[in-house]
Amino acid sequence: MGKALKDKRYLEVLALKRNDIGINGIRDLESVLVNSKTIRELDLAGNQIGDEGAQIVTDALKSKQKQQLTLLNLADNRITSKGCNMVVDLLSKCRTLDELQL
Repeated sequence: MGKALKDKRYLEVLALKRNDIGINGIRDLESVLVNSKTIRELDLAGNQIGDEGAQIVTDALKSKQKQQLTLLNLADNRITSKGCNMVVDLLSKCRTLDELQL
């Protein structure tokens, strides 16, 4: 999946809700999240990515110089308080976020 999207530098919406991505899928998507210059909405709910996946997602999003994210949905992913702390750290760097679902 990540290979099909890897050249998409202007991806604005990525909605993969309930696709059983798991941790391996998130690892594949990491470069997509890092390289996309315009991602505004990211919906990864219900993919069982856990804290490790939350870290991959938040690290990728924090690496952006011009953060434009307005929606982040990581609900139903078995994320614990440890993963939530990673999301809180992202919030300090992402001033455009209007909607967060955990």
